[in-house]
Formats: sequence, C-alpha cells, structure tokens
Amino acid sequence: MKKLICLALCMILCCSAIFAQSEEAFADDLLADSETVYKQNQKGDQNVQFNIAMVIPAAPKNLKLGGSGTIGYSMFLSDNLALGGEVNFSYCGTIAGNVFYFVPVLLKPTWQFEFGKFEVPVSFGLGVAFENYTDRFYFGIAAKPSVGFFYRFSQEWSFGATAGVFLLPQFYSNPDYNYLGVIPDIQAAIRCHF
Repeated sequence: MKKLICLALCMILCCSAIFAQSEEAFADDLLADSETVYKQNQKGDQNVQFNIAMVIPAAPKNLKLGGSGTIGYSMFLSDNLALGGEVNFSYCGTIAGNVFYFVPVLLKPTWQFEFGKFEVPVSFGLGVAFENYTDRFYFGIAAKPSVGFFYRFSQEWSFGATAGVFLLPQFYSNPDYNYLGVIPDIQAAIRCHF
C-alpha cells in the first residue's frame, strides 16, 4: 500500500510539473490581456439617431420653410464604415397655403472621420419617397447626401448637427411636368451608441 501511495504522489508531482507555467510566461499573459486598445467605434458597434430639422426648399420655388423629424439606425462594418438606414417625416408649406408632405425611406452608407471626441460622418442615402400635395400622391426615388459634426459626450451618447440635401425627382409621361425637388435641411441630432 505504501508503494501505491508513493507512486500516486510521484505521478501528481510529475503531472503538475508538466502543466506548470513559469513566472515570466504568466506575467506575459497578464500584460497581453491588459493591453486592450480603446476605439470609439469598432466593427459591430451600432447607433440609433434622432433628428429634428428645419427644411429650406431650393426648388421648386413655390415651397416655403418646413420641418422634419428623422429616425435612423447604423451598424459599423469596420472602424469607419457604417451601413444603416433612416426614415424622414418632412413637410413644407406652399405659397398657396397648402402643405407638401414627403416621407423618404433611405439606405445609408456612412464613412465616419474621428478627431478625438469629435466625429464627422459623411453619408449618401438612396431609397424611395412617398410624396403628397393636396390630392396628388407620388411614389418615387429619393437621394440625400449629408455631412454631420458630433461631439461624443460619453460612450453611449453623442450630440451634434447634420446638413443634407433631399433630391426628389418626379417623372411623368408628359416631360413638361417632370421636375427635381431640391430641399436642403439643417438638423439637430442626438445619437445613442450600443
């Protein structure tokens, strides 16, 4: 029985020596774990954006100032490239006292530049728009290039402004009625990052 106990102790000591790690290797592993690099945005990060805007129509000339509200979502595919979408609920008054409504739904790739806690997203949205003026309804394509400037207040929140231009072409069977709506907007924005 003594021989069996001695043999078991020898095996335990030998096995523990095989799986033992030197102090230097242990310290290297701890150092490697503590070298986490913080990046403001990384692949897989997401954000939801809420905007309130003033809409300043440039064309056609019969439109007056209006307003807009936007809800958007983006997911980062890399440290700088994000893909997302947005829905805008917009209106403009007319010189005749009516209201022109348009609701663009856009797919939006974004390239974002970072300068410390400041972020500058440059986007180009492309999609469709539901347009309504008095008794007329139009469904067509829509585009919106835009640029923003945000301050990253915390890991979860950023505040800023964006400026963009809605491009709303309308095509009819009679080419005399075709036109391009060019409607710039200036937005106050808040983003929630997760």
